[in-house]
Amino acid sequence: MQTLTFYKIAVVTLLLLNVGTLTFLWVNRPPNPREAGPFQFLVRATGMDEAQQEVYDQLRMEHRATLETYRNQNKQVREAMFRLMATKEADAPEVQMLADSLGALRAKEERFTYEHFRQVRALCRPDQLQRFDAAIEEAMQSMGPPDRRQRGR
Repeated sequence: MQTLTFYKIAVVTLLLLNVGTLTFLWVNRPPNPREAGPFQFLVRATGMDEAQQEVYDQLRMEHRATLETYRNQNKQVREAMFRLMATKEADAPEVQMLADSLGALRAKEERFTYEHFRQVRALCRPDQLQRFDAAIEEAMQSMGPPDRRQRGR
């Protein structure tokens, strides 16, 4: 009879531990990628409607795919440049050409991102434009280096 009581207590304890674990995992689950990040930040900041969000999401997917292409090209050029480290001097023409290629790729990436956000801005209604511009300004400030005045505090 004592053994049966022990097993009942053990089963109840394990059930409570399982429920507690599942509750903890449910409460602390990672956010849905569509609910977090720059996409949702801009959607919330501008108050985009469903139709605007669908177009914006499509533009975002296209932007990501193209950026991935640029990043792969950048990686290939960088690897080629560093392979020359063992055989060429830092001021060799081949090294300079590859460094210039990296700069050109980065410039293309930045222009492409600029155009992407111009397209997203074009999605906005006139009443959303000011909020869009403020959101972009806030995003740019958060991406930049910290303000020197704030570091001294």
